[in-house]
Amino acid sequence: FKCEICMTSFKTKKILENHIVAVHENQRPFCCDICNSSFHEKKTLKQHISIVHEEQKPYKCNICSSSFGYKQGLSNHVSSVHTDEKPFKCEACGSCFSLKYMLKHHISSVHEGKRPYKCDLCEMRFKQNAHLKKHKNSVYEGMKPFECNICDTRFYQKNNLADHIS
Repeated sequence: FKCEICMTSFKTKKILENHIVAVHENQRPFCCDICNSSFHEKKTLKQHISIVHEEQKPYKCNICSSSFGYKQGLSNHVSSVHTDEKPFKCEACGSCFSLKYMLKHHISSVHEGKRPYKCDLCEMRFKQNAHLKKHKNSVYEGMKPFECNICDTRFYQKNNLADHIS
């Protein structure tokens, strides 16, 4: 089942319908009190809080020290980092990818120049909805939940705080 808007494929019609409502119709009634991210399901909000803000990452890689909030994140990590297999080849440029979705994203953003997520407050467009959310939260909402305990400078992303401290 293929989304006619962004061409992403799904295993079932129900998952496709959920995708359209959440991503393209932007119906997300469950809002995070910490960063203002919103979600179409309450369980997804709870998962977000646990993984992003409480930094719970229960899925551990047994090859390196990486850990992930989602089981699929661990699977993708192992496939893309710890194996040399890259069975998905771009016909346009020859780049190879370990995961099919990485090839699709590559083709869409690099060769087709697609940026389907537009900010409704300015003209900026983004390749991923997550990038649009980060843009809106940091530029328009001034959201900076991560604070340096030395100089009180605040950051939108935890990794920026870590870079600042090191």
